[in-house]
Amino acid sequence: MFRPNIKKILDQKNTKALVKALSYIDHSDGQTSRIHQEAADALDNLGWIPGNDIERSYYLLGKRRWQELRKSSALIIKFLISRLKQLDADFAYLYPKDIQDIALSLGELGVVEGIKPIIDHIQRQILGRSDSYVDKDTVIPSLVVALDKVGKPNIQPYIQSLIKVFAYIDPLAIMPDLYRSRIVRTNAALLVARLGDLAINELVDTLLSEYGVKPGRIDPDTFRIKEYSAFALGEMRDQKAVKPLILTLRKFLGEEYSERSAYLYDPKGIDLVTADFVKAVCTQIVKALGKIQDPEAAPVLHECLEKNSALWADAAVALGEIGDETALPLLARVLNQASLLDRGEINKAIMKLQKKRQNSSNKLP
Repeated sequence: MFRPNIKKILDQKNTKALVKALSYIDHSDGQTSRIHQEAADALDNLGWIPGNDIERSYYLLGKRRWQELRKSSALIIKFLISRLKQLDADFAYLYPKDIQDIALSLGELGVVEGIKPIIDHIQRQILGRSDSYVDKDTVIPSLVVALDKVGKPNIQPYIQSLIKVFAYIDPLAIMPDLYRSRIVRTNAALLVARLGDLAINELVDTLLSEYGVKPGRIDPDTFRIKEYSAFALGEMRDQKAVKPLILTLRKFLGEEYSERSAYLYDPKGIDLVTADFVKAVCTQIVKALGKIQDPEAAPVLHECLEKNSALWADAAVALGEIGDETALPLLARVLNQASLLDRGEINKAIMKLQKKRQNSSNKLP
């Protein structure tokens, strides 16, 4: 089907062709909505009046008259979802503008049933084309707007379904934490992070949950979900996440999860596999606290320097980001004991804090 030339059709005053153009689907990214709008404007110029509810619905979509369209949205939702399914069949990652428009349109209609196909599409993109997820910069902001319009009470199940992707393991991977699995989880966490206030309570609850984290009875998926929940909270940079992050970190720094079992098998402690999961969660929490830059996190980061050498480098970076000058003596002490790999990061943090101290002293009268 050839793309309709709206200007030419308008010159011919062919209302039948313009009405047909209102439901036209183009296969060039971003053109479908433009054609719908041009067709609706052209019909206005001709003084056209819709002959039935179907024509009226497509016309209102072209004009973006959402308030009126909500009264007869079922047909348009079906139309938009069919467009989305068609794009999925035709490599949807090539059509970010179309996906963006569909997401915004469904959001404007304010019907929660219209959001699930967008969530499903995003999950297919995350799981199916994680290494070339090119539409995240257009689709995700649109999804955020759409979810916000639908309302928080209606989206909780969908956020949980995205959080579950944090435990994804590539079925073709020999090892569960190889590159592609991590990319998939990272993309999912970045999406949830972009939801901001819509998702923060879900992430905090996931982080604080006791399920599957007892030594000897661990659930690997639970630890992976906690790890990427901490990552998402760090990307949000929301101070509301600081206390839950600190609480979880202190739990894993406790005797029940002793540091020595991360390096030597200890029948009284936790096994090596559990220790690796604990370290991964703690590392992401420490990094998240550094990104949020709340001074309230400084004491627990001091504890990391005192209790767990596996976290020295990340804790040093976080303290540098926070600007905690009181950490300088502790950092100087661990610097001499750190591995060559960690010394670089610790030294950078020391230099950053020393520079801050110097700048502060120079400002004194």
